[in-house]
Amino acid sequence: NKLQCFLFSMSDTSLICFQNIIFKNRNMDLIFSFPGGESCRGFFIVSLLVEMAASSGIGALEVMHAMKSSDVAGIQNGLVKVTQSLKKMKETFKLMHSKFKLNLSPWRDNPMLPNGLLYEGVSTEPMFLSGGSAAQSSAIQCFDALLSIQHDDETGKDKMFPGKAVIYLFFLKVFFLDYMPPAHCQLIETLSARPSLRDLILSCSSSDLCQAYNSCVSAMVDLRSYHLFAVQKYIVGPGNRTMGCPLRGVGTMLNDKGTGGSNLMGFLKGVCNTTKKALIS
Repeated sequence: NKLQCFLFSMSDTSLICFQNIIFKNRNMDLIFSFPGGESCRGFFIVSLLVEMAASSGIGALEVMHAMKSSDVAGIQNGLVKVTQSLKKMKETFKLMHSKFKLNLSPWRDNPMLPNGLLYEGVSTEPMFLSGGSAAQSSAIQCFDALLSIQHDDETGKDKMFPGKAVIYLFFLKVFFLDYMPPAHCQLIETLSARPSLRDLILSCSSSDLCQAYNSCVSAMVDLRSYHLFAVQKYIVGPGNRTMGCPLRGVGTMLNDKGTGGSNLMGFLKGVCNTTKKALIS
């Protein structure tokens, strides 16, 4: 028997899978219909709204340009815009609770697909592809690069690399950059290649600039902490509750994995902790 399925990345579902309509005070809807009804529809629409909130963080580019001329006021104004964007993303993310009643499981490293999945017309061999994941969104990665937030070996351990610490940028490059639009990848690389904003601020004597930077990093920490809460509620918690069902072995293996297939809680906690370390005391 063949299972007809489609693999959608984050950009597919949260950036281009929409059409404008006017119906019962709604002006957006999905182009494709997904299993899960209104809950699934709400999940993708809220994801789009979070991406739209992130778009106001274009102040990141203002910061980059201001750094070239050591324009302290320009850097500070750009950081304020990024902070406002991060706060708006968190508030928008909260809409998920009123729209979402699904339990998610991963696509990559799913124990029900130990040998991968054969995609007819794509490859003659089974493939291991990640499902849609927020890690495929370039917004947070761009803000990380802007703020010179370094995710090191303490980010967490992942079962895909037994006995080895996952270096965040390696994890991002191998598993998620290939799922992003090329222009988004280029923006991340451009922001990552420029001189360190954090080092520049440390070399300045401006307390206002330091405060603006710390406010931005704190907003990033708040967003990531809220993401952890959502992951616990919709992925880890439901996975733990399968312990008493006939498929509990599968549930046990899935309960700590994200939709992209990562060992989620350890990874996200590590990312959140290393973000906090960027704060300037």
